[in-house]
Amino acid sequence: EKLFDIDFFIDRLGKRTVNITGTYNPSNEKDPLDINAKFETVNLKIIEPLLRDIFSEMDGTLTGSYHVIGTLSQPMITGEGQIEDGQIMINYLRTKYAYYGTLELTPNQIIFKELQLTDAFKNKAKLDGYVAHRNFNKFRINLDGSFKNFQMLNTTAKDNELFYGQGYASGNLNIFGPTSNLKISATARTEKNTRIFIPISGTSTLGEKDFIRFTNFTDSSKIKTILPIKKREASGITMDLNIDITPDAYGEIIFDLKAGDIIRGRGKGDLHMQLDTKGEFNMFGSLEFTQGAYNFTLFDIINKEFTVKPGSRISWFGDPYEGNMNITASYRQLASFGPILSDQTLTSAPQIKRKYPAEVWLKLDGPMLTPQITFDIVAQNLPDNLVVEGKPPVRLQFEFNAFKAKLDEQELKRQVFSLIVLKRFSPPDAFNTSGTLYNSVSELLSNQLSYWLSQVDQNLEINLDLGTLDQEAFNTFQLRLSYSFLNGRLRVTRDGTIATNQTSQSDISTLAGDWTVDYLLTPDGKFKVKMYSRSNYNQLTSSLNTQTAVTTGFSLLYTENFSNLKDLWVRRRKEVEEQGIQPDDGGD
Repeated sequence: EKLFDIDFFIDRLGKRTVNITGTYNPSNEKDPLDINAKFETVNLKIIEPLLRDIFSEMDGTLTGSYHVIGTLSQPMITGEGQIEDGQIMINYLRTKYAYYGTLELTPNQIIFKELQLTDAFKNKAKLDGYVAHRNFNKFRINLDGSFKNFQMLNTTAKDNELFYGQGYASGNLNIFGPTSNLKISATARTEKNTRIFIPISGTSTLGEKDFIRFTNFTDSSKIKTILPIKKREASGITMDLNIDITPDAYGEIIFDLKAGDIIRGRGKGDLHMQLDTKGEFNMFGSLEFTQGAYNFTLFDIINKEFTVKPGSRISWFGDPYEGNMNITASYRQLASFGPILSDQTLTSAPQIKRKYPAEVWLKLDGPMLTPQITFDIVAQNLPDNLVVEGKPPVRLQFEFNAFKAKLDEQELKRQVFSLIVLKRFSPPDAFNTSGTLYNSVSELLSNQLSYWLSQVDQNLEINLDLGTLDQEAFNTFQLRLSYSFLNGRLRVTRDGTIATNQTSQSDISTLAGDWTVDYLLTPDGKFKVKMYSRSNYNQLTSSLNTQTAVTTGFSLLYTENFSNLKDLWVRRRKEVEEQGIQPDDGGD
Protein backbone atom coordinates (compact mmCIF):
# COMPACT_ATOMS: atom_id res chain seq x y z
CA GLU A 1 0.00 0.00 0.00
CA LYS A 2 3.10 2.21 -0.12
CA LEU A 3 2.63 3.18 3.55
CA PHE A 4 4.78 2.93 6.61
CA ASP A 5 2.88 1.12 9.35
CA ILE A 6 3.53 2.64 12.79
CA ASP A 7 3.01 0.66 16.01
CA PHE A 8 4.92 2.20 18.89
CA PHE A 9 4.40 1.77 22.62
CA ILE A 10 6.08 2.32 25.97
CA ASP A 11 5.59 -0.01 28.92
CA ARG A 12 6.71 1.34 32.29
CA LEU A 13 6.56 -0.62 35.52
CA GLY A 14 4.31 -3.21 33.94
CA LYS A 15 1.87 -0.63 32.59
CA ARG A 16 1.44 0.62 29.00
CA THR A 17 1.73 4.41 29.31
CA VAL A 18 2.07 5.30 25.59
CA ASN A 19 0.42 3.52 22.66
CA ILE A 20 0.85 5.08 19.19
CA THR A 21 -0.61 3.49 16.04
CA GLY A 22 -1.12 4.74 12.50
CA THR A 23 0.55 5.22 9.13
CA TYR A 24 3.00 7.46 7.34
CA ASN A 25 2.24 8.09 3.62
CA PRO A 26 5.30 9.50 1.74
CA SER A 27 3.17 10.27 -1.33
CA ASN A 28 0.94 12.67 0.65
CA GLU A 29 3.05 15.82 0.84
CA LYS A 30 0.52 17.78 2.92
CA ASP A 31 -0.45 15.25 5.59
CA PRO A 32 1.73 12.18 5.43
CA LEU A 33 1.06 11.49 9.11
CA ASP A 34 -2.13 9.81 10.29
CA ILE A 35 -1.52 8.67 13.86
CA ASN A 36 -3.63 8.01 16.95
CA ALA A 37 -1.87 8.38 20.30
CA LYS A 38 -3.21 7.20 23.65
CA PHE A 39 -1.54 8.23 26.88
CA GLU A 40 -2.07 6.63 30.27
CA THR A 41 -0.52 8.52 33.23
CA VAL A 42 2.37 9.91 31.15
CA ASN A 43 4.74 12.11 33.18
CA LEU A 44 4.46 15.82 32.24
CA LYS A 45 8.00 16.66 33.30
CA ILE A 46 8.99 16.07 29.70
CA ILE A 47 7.73 19.56 28.73
CA GLU A 48 9.64 21.41 31.48
CA PRO A 49 12.63 22.29 29.20
CA LEU A 50 10.25 24.21 26.91
CA LEU A 51 9.17 26.57 29.72
CA ARG A 52 12.18 26.48 32.05
CA ASP A 53 12.64 30.27 32.07
CA ILE A 54 9.24 30.80 33.72
CA PHE A 55 8.35 27.50 35.41
CA SER A 56 10.23 24.70 37.15
CA GLU A 57 9.67 21.60 39.30
CA MET A 58 6.96 20.47 36.89
CA ASP A 59 5.32 17.13 37.58
CA GLY A 60 2.06 15.26 37.07
CA THR A 61 0.51 12.80 34.66
CA LEU A 62 -1.57 13.03 31.48
CA THR A 63 -4.25 10.55 30.37
CA GLY A 64 -6.03 11.05 27.04
CA SER A 65 -6.24 10.48 23.28
CA TYR A 66 -4.79 12.63 20.50
CA HIS A 67 -4.75 12.53 16.70
CA VAL A 68 -1.66 13.61 14.75
CA ILE A 69 -1.56 14.73 11.10
CA GLY A 70 0.82 16.95 9.14
CA THR A 71 4.50 16.30 8.54
CA LEU A 72 7.33 15.05 10.71
CA SER A 73 8.78 18.57 10.95
CA GLN A 74 5.39 20.24 11.49
CA PRO A 75 2.99 17.85 13.20
CA MET A 76 -0.54 19.05 13.92
CA ILE A 77 -2.06 17.53 17.06
CA THR A 78 -5.69 17.56 18.20
CA GLY A 79 -7.27 15.84 21.16
CA GLU A 80 -8.00 16.09 24.87
CA GLY A 81 -6.68 14.58 28.09
CA GLN A 82 -6.88 14.85 31.86
CA ILE A 83 -4.06 16.10 34.07
CA GLU A 84 -3.74 14.58 37.53
CA ASP A 85 -1.34 15.12 40.43
CA GLY A 86 0.17 18.13 38.65
CA GLN A 87 2.84 20.31 40.23
CA ILE A 88 4.53 23.51 39.06
CA MET A 89 6.59 26.36 40.49
CA ILE A 90 6.54 29.96 39.21
CA ASN A 91 10.20 30.89 39.44
CA TYR A 92 9.90 34.64 39.98
CA LEU A 93 7.29 34.32 42.73
CA ARG A 94 8.76 31.10 44.18
CA THR A 95 5.24 29.74 44.64
CA LYS A 96 4.56 26.05 44.13
CA TYR A 97 1.11 24.77 43.21
CA ALA A 98 -0.61 21.44 42.79
CA TYR A 99 -3.13 21.30 39.93
CA TYR A 100 -5.44 19.16 37.85
CA GLY A 101 -7.73 19.76 34.87
CA THR A 102 -8.19 19.23 31.15
CA LEU A 103 -5.42 19.63 28.57
CA GLU A 104 -6.63 20.13 25.00
CA LEU A 105 -4.34 20.35 21.97
CA THR A 106 -5.04 22.02 18.64
CA PRO A 107 -2.56 22.52 15.77
CA ASN A 108 -1.38 25.85 17.24
CA GLN A 109 -2.57 25.94 20.87
CA ILE A 110 -2.20 24.13 24.17
CA ILE A 111 -5.51 24.81 25.94
CA PHE A 112 -6.07 24.56 29.70
CA LYS A 113 -9.71 24.02 30.68
CA GLU A 114 -10.90 24.66 34.24
CA LEU A 115 -7.50 24.08 35.74
CA GLN A 116 -7.84 23.83 39.53
CA LEU A 117 -4.78 25.00 41.50
CA THR A 118 -4.01 24.41 45.17
CA ASP A 119 -1.28 26.23 47.08
CA ALA A 120 0.82 24.85 49.93
CA PHE A 121 -1.93 25.70 52.43
CA LYS A 122 -4.78 24.01 50.50
CA ASN A 123 -6.24 27.29 49.23
CA LYS A 124 -7.89 27.12 45.79
CA ALA A 125 -7.67 28.99 42.48
CA LYS A 126 -9.07 28.49 38.96
CA LEU A 127 -7.20 28.98 35.71
CA ASP A 128 -8.36 28.95 32.08
CA GLY A 129 -6.62 29.88 28.87
CA TYR A 130 -4.09 28.71 26.36
CA VAL A 131 -0.47 28.70 25.27
CA ALA A 132 -0.18 29.53 21.57
CA HIS A 133 2.82 28.33 19.57
CA ARG A 134 4.28 28.03 16.10
CA ASN A 135 5.22 24.42 15.63
CA PHE A 136 6.03 24.22 19.36
CA ASN A 137 8.25 27.30 19.17
CA LYS A 138 7.70 30.97 20.04
CA PHE A 139 5.28 30.21 22.87
CA ARG A 140 2.76 32.90 23.80
CA ILE A 141 0.67 32.60 26.98
CA ASN A 142 -2.84 33.89 27.65
CA LEU A 143 -4.28 32.66 30.95
CA ASP A 144 -7.05 34.05 33.18
CA GLY A 145 -7.38 33.10 36.82
CA SER A 146 -9.44 33.77 39.91
CA PHE A 147 -8.29 33.03 43.44
CA LYS A 148 -9.33 33.39 47.07
CA ASN A 149 -6.91 33.70 49.98
CA PHE A 150 -4.29 32.24 47.64
CA GLN A 151 -0.51 32.31 48.07
CA MET A 152 0.84 34.71 45.44
CA LEU A 153 4.36 35.35 46.77
CA ASN A 154 6.90 33.22 48.61
CA THR A 155 10.30 34.91 48.33
CA THR A 156 13.23 35.81 50.55
CA ALA A 157 15.76 38.65 50.39
CA LYS A 158 18.04 36.37 48.33
CA ASP A 159 15.33 35.93 45.68
CA ASN A 160 14.46 39.60 45.19
CA GLU A 161 16.23 42.72 46.46
CA LEU A 162 13.29 45.00 45.62
CA PHE A 163 10.71 43.36 47.87
CA TYR A 164 10.09 39.95 49.36
CA GLY A 165 7.90 38.05 51.79
CA GLN A 166 4.72 36.01 51.91
CA GLY A 167 1.70 37.22 49.95
CA TYR A 168 -1.89 35.97 50.13
CA ALA A 169 -4.69 37.57 48.16
CA SER A 170 -8.15 37.24 46.65
CA GLY A 171 -8.95 38.54 43.18
CA ASN A 172 -8.31 37.98 39.48
CA LEU A 173 -5.27 37.88 37.23
CA ASN A 174 -4.23 37.61 33.62
CA ILE A 175 -0.94 36.18 32.33
CA PHE A 176 -0.24 37.30 28.78
CA GLY A 177 2.61 37.47 26.27
CA PRO A 178 5.61 35.51 25.05
CA THR A 179 7.73 33.69 27.59
CA SER A 180 10.56 36.14 26.88
CA ASN A 181 8.39 39.11 27.93
CA LEU A 182 5.54 37.87 30.07
CA LYS A 183 3.08 40.33 31.62
CA ILE A 184 1.10 39.50 34.75
CA SER A 185 -1.84 41.80 35.51
CA ALA A 186 -3.85 41.40 38.70
CA THR A 187 -6.51 43.09 40.76
CA ALA A 188 -6.45 41.69 44.27
CA ARG A 189 -7.17 42.25 47.95
CA THR A 190 -4.61 41.27 50.58
CA GLU A 191 -5.50 38.51 53.02
CA LYS A 192 -4.37 37.30 56.43
CA ASN A 193 -0.74 36.10 56.87
CA THR A 194 0.57 38.49 54.20
CA ARG A 195 4.00 39.79 55.22
CA ILE A 196 5.83 42.09 52.79
CA PHE A 197 9.31 43.57 53.32
CA ILE A 198 10.73 46.49 51.31
CA PRO A 199 14.43 47.21 51.97
CA ILE A 200 15.51 50.70 50.91
CA SER A 201 19.02 50.72 52.38
CA GLY A 202 20.46 50.26 48.89
CA THR A 203 21.12 47.49 46.42
CA SER A 204 24.25 46.33 44.65
CA THR A 205 24.60 45.92 40.91
CA LEU A 206 27.02 43.93 38.83
CA GLY A 207 28.38 45.40 35.63
CA GLU A 208 28.92 43.07 32.69
CA LYS A 209 31.09 43.67 29.63
CA ASP A 210 29.58 42.72 26.29
CA PHE A 211 32.89 42.02 24.54
CA ILE A 212 35.97 39.86 25.10
CA ARG A 213 39.57 40.86 24.41
CA PHE A 214 42.17 38.19 23.61
CA THR A 215 45.80 39.21 24.13
CA ASN A 216 48.80 37.58 22.47
CA PHE A 217 51.38 37.72 25.25
CA THR A 218 54.21 36.83 22.85
CA ASP A 219 53.68 40.10 21.03
CA SER A 220 52.07 42.88 23.06
CA SER A 221 51.36 44.88 19.90
CA LYS A 222 48.97 42.26 18.59
CA ILE A 223 45.63 42.51 20.32
CA LYS A 224 42.45 41.02 18.91
CA THR A 225 39.16 42.54 19.91
CA ILE A 226 35.93 40.66 19.33
CA LEU A 227 32.94 42.97 19.12
CA PRO A 228 29.72 42.29 21.03
CA ILE A 229 28.72 38.66 21.01
CA LYS A 230 25.11 37.84 20.21
CA LYS A 231 23.39 36.82 23.40
CA ARG A 232 20.50 34.46 23.97
CA GLU A 233 17.31 36.44 24.33
CA ALA A 234 16.70 36.99 28.05
CA SER A 235 13.36 36.15 29.55
CA GLY A 236 11.50 38.58 31.75
CA ILE A 237 8.28 39.15 33.64
CA THR A 238 6.43 42.44 33.94
CA MET A 239 3.86 42.74 36.72
CA ASP A 240 1.05 45.30 36.81
CA LEU A 241 -0.76 44.97 40.12
CA ASN A 242 -3.73 46.85 41.57
CA ILE A 243 -3.80 45.94 45.24
CA ASP A 244 -6.44 46.73 47.83
CA ILE A 245 -4.40 46.76 51.05
CA THR A 246 -6.29 45.61 54.15
CA PRO A 247 -5.22 45.53 57.82
CA ASP A 248 -4.81 41.76 57.42
CA ALA A 249 -1.47 42.42 55.70
CA TYR A 250 1.71 43.20 57.63
CA GLY A 251 4.53 45.20 56.07
CA GLU A 252 8.00 46.50 56.89
CA ILE A 253 9.99 49.31 55.28
CA ILE A 254 13.60 48.59 56.22
CA PHE A 255 15.89 51.63 56.31
CA ASP A 256 18.77 49.89 58.09
CA LEU A 257 18.35 46.23 59.00
CA LYS A 258 21.54 46.02 61.07
CA ALA A 259 20.61 49.02 63.23
CA GLY A 260 16.96 48.00 63.38
CA ASP A 261 15.76 51.21 61.73
CA ILE A 262 12.39 49.92 60.50
CA ILE A 263 8.84 51.16 60.05
CA ARG A 264 6.39 48.30 60.37
CA GLY A 265 2.69 47.80 60.82
CA ARG A 266 -0.68 47.24 59.21
CA GLY A 267 -2.90 49.57 57.26
CA LYS A 268 -5.35 50.15 54.45
CA GLY A 269 -5.08 51.73 51.03
CA ASP A 270 -4.97 51.24 47.27
CA LEU A 271 -1.62 50.67 45.58
CA HIS A 272 -0.70 50.32 41.92
CA MET A 273 2.61 48.50 41.47
CA GLN A 274 4.59 48.07 38.26
CA LEU A 275 7.73 45.92 38.38
CA ASP A 276 9.73 43.51 36.29
CA THR A 277 12.62 41.09 36.50
CA LYS A 278 14.97 43.66 34.95
CA GLY A 279 14.87 45.82 38.06
CA GLU A 280 12.18 48.40 37.22
CA PHE A 281 9.87 49.11 40.17
CA ASN A 282 7.21 51.84 40.31
CA MET A 283 4.51 52.36 42.91
CA PHE A 284 1.50 54.69 43.02
CA GLY A 285 -1.10 55.25 45.73
CA SER A 286 -1.13 55.64 49.51
CA LEU A 287 -1.13 53.48 52.61
CA GLU A 288 -2.80 54.62 55.83
CA PHE A 289 -1.61 52.98 59.05
CA THR A 290 -4.17 51.39 61.33
CA GLN A 291 -1.42 50.22 63.69
CA GLY A 292 2.33 50.18 63.51
CA ALA A 293 5.68 50.93 65.08
CA TYR A 294 8.88 52.76 64.23
CA ASN A 295 12.27 51.86 65.72
CA PHE A 296 14.09 55.08 66.54
CA THR A 297 17.82 54.27 66.57
CA LEU A 298 20.96 56.28 67.26
CA PHE A 299 24.44 54.76 66.92
CA ASP A 300 23.30 51.38 68.31
CA ILE A 301 23.00 52.99 71.76
CA ILE A 302 19.45 54.33 71.62
CA ASN A 303 16.86 51.95 70.25
CA LYS A 304 13.32 52.93 71.17
CA GLU A 305 10.14 51.62 69.65
CA PHE A 306 7.64 54.35 68.84
CA THR A 307 4.01 53.45 68.23
CA VAL A 308 2.70 54.80 64.91
CA LYS A 309 -0.51 56.77 65.33
CA PRO A 310 -3.54 55.56 63.29
CA GLY A 311 -4.11 57.87 60.32
CA SER A 312 -0.40 58.22 59.54
CA ARG A 313 0.27 57.55 55.88
CA ILE A 314 2.86 57.02 53.17
CA SER A 315 2.10 58.09 49.58
CA TRP A 316 3.94 57.00 46.44
CA PHE A 317 4.10 58.78 43.09
CA GLY A 318 6.47 56.51 41.16
CA ASP A 319 9.79 55.60 42.74
CA PRO A 320 9.00 53.40 45.77
CA TYR A 321 12.08 54.75 47.54
CA GLU A 322 10.85 58.34 47.22
CA GLY A 323 7.50 57.88 48.92
CA ASN A 324 6.19 60.85 50.88
CA MET A 325 5.73 60.22 54.59
CA ASN A 326 3.27 61.88 56.92
CA ILE A 327 3.78 59.82 60.05
CA THR A 328 3.27 60.57 63.72
CA ALA A 329 4.64 58.08 66.23
CA SER A 330 4.68 58.19 70.02
CA TYR A 331 6.84 56.77 72.80
CA ARG A 332 5.22 56.38 76.23
CA GLN A 333 7.31 56.90 79.34
CA LEU A 334 6.36 57.01 83.03
CA ALA A 335 8.08 60.01 84.58
CA SER A 336 7.87 62.33 87.55
CA PHE A 337 6.65 65.83 86.66
CA GLY A 338 8.37 67.35 89.73
CA PRO A 339 11.33 68.90 87.84
CA ILE A 340 9.01 71.07 85.70
CA LEU A 341 6.92 72.55 88.54
CA SER A 342 7.14 76.29 89.07
CA ASP A 343 7.43 75.69 92.83
CA GLN A 344 10.47 73.45 93.23
CA THR A 345 9.90 73.17 97.00
CA LEU A 346 7.23 70.59 96.21
CA THR A 347 9.54 68.10 94.52
CA SER A 348 10.26 66.18 97.74
CA ALA A 349 6.58 65.34 98.33
CA PRO A 350 5.69 61.67 97.63
CA GLN A 351 2.68 62.73 95.58
CA ILE A 352 4.93 64.76 93.29
CA LYS A 353 7.57 62.04 93.00
CA ARG A 354 4.95 59.65 91.70
CA LYS A 355 5.28 58.86 88.00
CA TYR A 356 2.62 59.60 85.39
CA PRO A 357 2.51 58.76 81.68
CA ALA A 358 4.03 61.20 79.20
CA GLU A 359 4.38 60.73 75.45
CA VAL A 360 7.13 61.84 73.09
CA TRP A 361 5.69 62.41 69.62
CA LEU A 362 7.97 61.96 66.62
CA LYS A 363 6.74 63.39 63.32
CA LEU A 364 8.18 62.35 59.94
CA ASP A 365 7.24 64.52 56.97
CA GLY A 366 8.60 64.44 53.44
CA PRO A 367 10.59 61.96 51.32
CA MET A 368 11.25 58.58 52.89
CA LEU A 369 15.04 58.83 52.67
CA THR A 370 15.28 62.48 53.81
CA PRO A 371 12.22 63.29 55.95
CA GLN A 372 11.90 66.32 58.16
CA ILE A 373 11.87 65.11 61.77
CA THR A 374 10.18 67.08 64.56
CA PHE A 375 9.34 66.22 68.18
CA ASP A 376 6.66 67.09 70.69
CA ILE A 377 5.81 66.12 74.27
CA VAL A 378 2.21 65.32 75.18
CA ALA A 379 0.68 64.52 78.57
CA GLN A 380 -3.07 64.24 79.05
CA ASN A 381 -5.48 63.62 81.90
CA LEU A 382 -2.96 64.58 84.56
CA PRO A 383 -4.48 65.18 88.04
CA ASP A 384 -5.35 68.75 88.99
CA ASN A 385 -5.91 68.14 92.70
CA LEU A 386 -2.75 66.66 94.18
CA VAL A 387 -2.74 67.44 97.89
CA VAL A 388 0.59 68.39 99.50
CA GLU A 389 0.57 69.14 103.21
CA GLY A 390 0.80 72.85 103.90
CA LYS A 391 0.44 73.77 100.22
CA PRO A 392 -2.46 74.61 97.88
CA PRO A 393 -3.62 71.69 95.65
CA VAL A 394 -1.18 71.12 92.80
CA ARG A 395 -2.76 71.41 89.37
CA LEU A 396 -0.38 69.09 87.53
CA GLN A 397 -2.05 69.37 84.10
CA PHE A 398 -1.97 73.17 84.34
CA GLU A 399 1.69 73.11 85.42
CA PHE A 400 2.63 70.90 82.44
CA ASN A 401 0.76 73.11 79.95
CA ALA A 402 2.49 76.22 81.33
CA PHE A 403 5.88 74.50 81.18
CA LYS A 404 5.35 73.39 77.58
CA ALA A 405 4.25 76.88 76.48
CA LYS A 406 7.64 78.26 77.55
CA LEU A 407 9.72 75.72 75.62
CA ASP A 408 11.69 76.85 72.62
CA GLU A 409 12.84 74.39 69.96
CA GLN A 410 16.19 73.65 71.58
CA GLU A 411 14.77 73.15 75.06
CA LEU A 412 12.04 70.91 73.64
CA LYS A 413 14.68 68.69 72.04
CA ARG A 414 16.60 68.54 75.35
CA GLN A 415 13.49 67.43 77.19
CA VAL A 416 12.73 64.85 74.49
CA PHE A 417 16.26 63.49 74.85
CA SER A 418 15.86 63.46 78.63
CA LEU A 419 12.63 61.45 78.44
CA ILE A 420 13.92 58.97 75.87
CA VAL A 421 17.40 58.39 77.32
CA LEU A 422 17.28 59.45 80.98
CA LYS A 423 13.59 58.53 81.40
CA ARG A 424 12.78 61.70 83.29
CA PHE A 425 12.10 65.41 82.86
CA SER A 426 14.95 67.82 83.52
CA PRO A 427 14.59 71.26 85.17
CA PRO A 428 13.95 74.01 82.58
CA ASP A 429 17.07 75.73 81.18
CA ALA A 430 19.27 73.52 83.31
CA PHE A 431 19.62 70.33 81.36
CA ASN A 432 21.44 67.96 83.64
CA THR A 433 23.57 65.29 81.96
CA SER A 434 24.60 63.57 85.19
CA GLY A 435 24.23 59.88 84.82
CA THR A 436 24.33 60.09 81.03
CA LEU A 437 27.29 57.71 80.81
CA TYR A 438 25.61 55.16 83.08
CA ASN A 439 22.35 55.39 81.15
CA SER A 440 24.09 55.16 77.77
CA VAL A 441 25.96 52.05 78.85
CA SER A 442 22.81 50.48 80.29
CA GLU A 443 20.92 51.30 77.10
CA LEU A 444 23.62 49.62 74.99
CA LEU A 445 23.68 46.54 77.23
CA SER A 446 19.88 46.35 77.22
CA ASN A 447 19.70 46.43 73.43
CA GLN A 448 22.44 43.84 72.93
CA LEU A 449 21.07 41.45 75.56
CA SER A 450 17.56 41.73 74.11
CA TYR A 451 18.91 40.96 70.63
CA TRP A 452 21.03 37.98 71.73
CA LEU A 453 18.28 36.41 73.82
CA SER A 454 15.70 36.79 71.04
CA GLN A 455 17.94 34.73 68.71
CA VAL A 456 17.44 31.63 70.88
CA ASP A 457 14.00 30.87 69.44
CA GLN A 458 12.09 32.47 66.56
CA ASN A 459 8.93 32.40 68.71
CA LEU A 460 10.61 34.30 71.56
CA GLU A 461 10.75 38.08 71.87
CA ILE A 462 12.67 39.63 74.81
CA ASN A 463 13.14 43.31 75.66
CA LEU A 464 15.34 44.21 78.63
CA ASP A 465 15.76 47.59 80.31
CA LEU A 466 18.57 47.57 82.88
CA GLY A 467 17.74 51.02 84.23
CA THR A 468 20.53 53.15 85.69
CA LEU A 469 23.04 50.50 86.85
CA ASP A 470 22.94 51.87 90.43
CA GLN A 471 21.90 50.46 93.80
CA GLU A 472 18.26 50.70 92.71
CA ALA A 473 18.87 48.80 89.47
CA PHE A 474 16.95 45.73 90.58
CA ASN A 475 13.88 47.77 91.51
CA THR A 476 13.90 49.66 88.21
CA PHE A 477 14.81 46.66 86.04
CA GLN A 478 12.19 46.18 83.26
CA LEU A 479 11.51 42.90 81.45
CA ARG A 480 9.17 42.35 78.53
CA LEU A 481 8.92 38.75 77.37
CA SER A 482 6.63 37.31 74.73
CA TYR A 483 6.39 33.76 73.41
CA SER A 484 4.19 32.23 70.72
CA PHE A 485 2.88 28.67 70.79
CA LEU A 486 0.83 26.49 68.40
CA ASN A 487 2.17 28.14 65.22
CA GLY A 488 1.41 31.60 66.50
CA ARG A 489 -2.18 30.98 67.67
CA LEU A 490 -1.28 31.25 71.37
CA ARG A 491 0.81 34.21 72.54
CA VAL A 492 1.86 34.93 76.15
CA THR A 493 3.35 38.33 77.05
CA ARG A 494 4.82 39.59 80.33
CA ASP A 495 5.80 43.23 80.98
CA GLY A 496 6.96 45.42 83.88
CA THR A 497 9.52 45.39 86.69
CA ILE A 498 10.66 42.35 88.66
CA ALA A 499 10.34 43.98 92.08
CA THR A 500 9.73 47.39 93.72
CA ASN A 501 10.59 48.99 97.05
CA GLN A 502 7.04 48.55 98.25
CA THR A 503 6.69 44.84 97.60
CA SER A 504 8.53 41.71 98.49
CA GLN A 505 10.66 40.16 95.79
CA SER A 506 8.88 36.88 96.44
CA ASP A 507 5.46 38.40 95.68
CA ILE A 508 4.09 36.28 92.82
CA SER A 509 2.02 39.12 91.40
CA THR A 510 5.08 41.37 91.30
CA LEU A 511 7.11 38.73 89.51
CA ALA A 512 4.30 38.22 87.00
CA GLY A 513 4.08 41.96 86.26
CA ASP A 514 1.63 43.01 83.53
CA TRP A 515 0.70 39.92 81.52
CA THR A 516 -1.48 39.14 78.53
CA VAL A 517 -2.55 35.84 76.97
CA ASP A 518 -4.02 35.88 73.43
CA TYR A 519 -5.44 32.79 71.73
CA LEU A 520 -6.89 32.60 68.22
CA LEU A 521 -9.92 30.29 68.46
CA THR A 522 -9.98 29.94 64.67
CA PRO A 523 -6.99 29.79 62.29
CA ASP A 524 -8.13 32.93 60.44
CA GLY A 525 -8.12 34.91 63.70
CA LYS A 526 -11.74 36.07 63.46
CA PHE A 527 -12.51 34.55 66.88
CA LYS A 528 -10.04 35.42 69.61
CA VAL A 529 -9.98 35.19 73.40
CA LYS A 530 -7.78 37.42 75.54
CA MET A 531 -6.89 37.39 79.26
CA TYR A 532 -4.87 40.15 80.90
CA SER A 533 -3.66 41.81 84.07
CA ARG A 534 -2.29 45.35 83.87
CA SER A 535 -1.51 48.42 85.96
CA ASN A 536 -3.60 51.54 85.44
CA TYR A 537 -2.72 55.18 86.00
CA ASN A 538 -5.60 57.61 86.32
CA GLN A 539 -6.77 60.69 88.18
CA LEU A 540 -8.89 58.80 90.70
CA THR A 541 -6.14 56.51 91.98
CA SER A 542 -3.69 59.42 91.98
CA SER A 543 -5.97 61.64 94.07
CA LEU A 544 -6.40 58.81 96.59
CA ASN A 545 -2.60 58.63 97.02
CA THR A 546 -2.51 55.21 95.39
CA GLN A 547 0.43 54.51 93.09
CA THR A 548 -1.26 52.00 90.83
CA ALA A 549 -4.45 50.05 90.39
CA VAL A 550 -4.44 46.60 88.83
CA THR A 551 -7.11 45.46 86.39
CA THR A 552 -7.54 41.76 85.58
CA GLY A 553 -10.04 40.44 83.09
CA PHE A 554 -10.74 38.67 79.85
CA SER A 555 -12.49 39.36 76.57
CA LEU A 556 -13.90 37.42 73.63
CA LEU A 557 -13.51 39.12 70.27
CA TYR A 558 -15.03 38.51 66.86
CA THR A 559 -13.74 40.48 63.88
CA GLU A 560 -15.34 40.89 60.45
CA ASN A 561 -14.23 43.27 57.70
CA PHE A 562 -16.72 45.08 55.47
CA SER A 563 -16.93 48.38 53.61
CA ASN A 564 -20.65 49.01 54.14
CA LEU A 565 -22.99 47.60 56.76
CA LYS A 566 -25.17 45.99 54.09
CA ASP A 567 -22.14 44.12 52.72
CA LEU A 568 -21.94 42.19 55.97
CA TRP A 569 -25.42 40.70 55.51
CA VAL A 570 -25.08 40.22 51.74
CA ARG A 571 -21.81 38.34 52.23
CA ARG A 572 -23.34 36.09 54.89
CA ARG A 573 -26.33 35.33 52.66
CA LYS A 574 -24.01 34.55 49.74
CA GLU A 575 -21.96 32.15 51.88
CA VAL A 576 -25.11 30.36 52.95
CA GLU A 577 -26.23 29.97 49.33
CA GLU A 578 -22.80 28.69 48.25
CA GLN A 579 -22.94 26.05 50.97
CA GLY A 580 -26.32 24.91 49.67
CA ILE A 581 -28.19 25.71 52.90
CA GLN A 582 -31.87 26.35 52.32
CA PRO A 583 -34.18 28.13 54.78
CA ASP A 584 -36.08 24.93 55.48
CA ASP A 585 -32.77 23.19 56.34
CA GLY A 586 -32.68 25.09 59.59
CA GLY A 587 -29.70 27.19 58.44
CA ASP A 588 -29.19 30.72 59.71
